Amino acid sequence: MGAAALHAFWNALIRGAEDRVATTIAVAGGAAFVAVVVLPFMDQPARASWPFLVLSTVIHIISYLLTARAYHEADMTQVYPLMRGAAPLMTAFAAVLWLRETVPTMAWVGIAVISCGIGSLVLARHHNWSGKGVIYALVNALAIAGYSIIDGQGVRAAQAPAGYVLWVFLLTGTAMLAWNLALGRHAFAVRLAHHAWRGVSGGAGSVCSYGIALWAMTRVSIAVVSATRECSIVFGTLIAVIFLGERVSVRRVVATLCIVLGTALLRLS
Repeated sequence: MGAAALHAFWNALIRGAEDRVATTIAVAGGAAFVAVVVLPFMDQPARASWPFLVLSTVIHIISYLLTARAYHEADMTQVYPLMRGAAPLMTAFAAVLWLRETVPTMAWVGIAVISCGIGSLVLARHHNWSGKGVIYALVNALAIAGYSIIDGQGVRAAQAPAGYVLWVFLLTGTAMLAWNLALGRHAFAVRLAHHAWRGVSGGAGSVCSYGIALWAMTRVSIAVVSATRECSIVFGTLIAVIFLGERVSVRRVVATLCIVLGTALLRLS
């Protein structure tokens, strides 16, 4: 639950910014900064986990950029539930088919209920419904499922969950900063400086959120952790309505309650 709240927090920072691309990269850079500070005090991941780290870095970069594009096209109350809600179903199927994990029946019911709530949230057209936003969100959901599976295996091979997640964010943030500074140089540096506070706070929230989730993956199945984390949709909806001024319908409230029910079923499993 803590991971879910933190995830909704840093996504809201991006959605609420005027320059969402710069803010997204600032968040990635902030996460890299946190990693640099904390890594010396952590156990380092085993060599067996490094192939997972490299692949995860690539997918995380793609996911960050898709997040920025999705929030450029649509409201948080539309695309955030889709990005976070479609991912657990994809992750669960991949965990079963690829990793041969066993998922309890009640967990499958919970995942199905969550998915129904997500479908109800995003498929109802309203005044600011965006088809492009839906496409970006769905592709990002696939990316999220991809790095969830990869990192779930990587953190187990690493034998050091905290060290592994910090290296993921260090590599991701460093690569994104270096690439964009090389392209934009001084102009982009000014844009980043303007969003520095969002970067540091959002980066810290991002690292803590994903670190908690990966630690949990060493205790229970990847599919269950991934789906439970998606209760961030509830927090995200509340933040979008209260702080970002987005409107929410009764249908969206009911759909959000479905997500809460699905999360409860997952916990009971």
